[in-house]
Amino acid sequence: MSKLAAVVPCYNNVRDIGTLVRSLKNYVNDVVVVDDGSKDCTYKKARNAGAHVIKLRNNGGKANAVRVGLDYAINKLKADEILTHLDGDGEHLPYDIPALRAKFRYKSLVIGFRKPAGFATLRNILYFELRAILARTGVEIKDPLCGFRLFGKEFGKVILKSSIATGFGLELEEILLATQRGYTIRDVPLSSYYKEKSCPDANMGAARREVRDNLDIILKYSNALKISEEEKADILYGFFGVDAHSSISMSSNWPSPSLSSPLTTQ
Repeated sequence: MSKLAAVVPCYNNVRDIGTLVRSLKNYVNDVVVVDDGSKDCTYKKARNAGAHVIKLRNNGGKANAVRVGLDYAINKLKADEILTHLDGDGEHLPYDIPALRAKFRYKSLVIGFRKPAGFATLRNILYFELRAILARTGVEIKDPLCGFRLFGKEFGKVILKSSIATGFGLELEEILLATQRGYTIRDVPLSSYYKEKSCPDANMGAARREVRDNLDIILKYSNALKISEEEKADILYGFFGVDAHSSISMSSNWPSPSLSSPLTTQ
């Protein structure tokens, strides 16, 4: 039987991480928690709940934390299938895992889609635009930024070798990497609703970073997405409501980010 590992990037999730790890262990062989420089005791709670814990020295962003966890799951734990991007705050419900596994096939990327929140937010606008952009390439995805997703170790190695995303940009980049390599992308409905975070100010800051990081990926993969120079200029000058011109470099020489060094692995 295939060995399944869950990779959970987290930052200051001491309240929820223990419950999440214990629940995940009912469905997966291993849980890898990557503590992305938390200032609380997230790593202790995760370790006590039975997870493999990687404690990073500094906060390097979600994309980096996922890659660190992937590397550990594939090369250390020898996982055959990997669940990634699971939110440490418990937004994703582990009892949806069998539904994702039922849809998984060789050379496929399975992505869950949440029930809509029912009101307009900056993220919802981003999701609408991303669906429209991805549709140009023949990819129809209901929830392109949902982190509850499953793939095999072969695609995990593709991510480790080819990913250049930072922050919140990895979910979109995974779809593009999968499409470029002929993977089938499958949608699976989830039990959970899209979860707005409890602190409005912090949530807006995270939403703006999510928009910025996905703009970054759109520009880096503009040829694959069939983005014209005119559309690229629109994006750069605030098509999504952020000052992309001042925060995103248009350099064509994008170095692959290295994995942040862990402080401890337990």
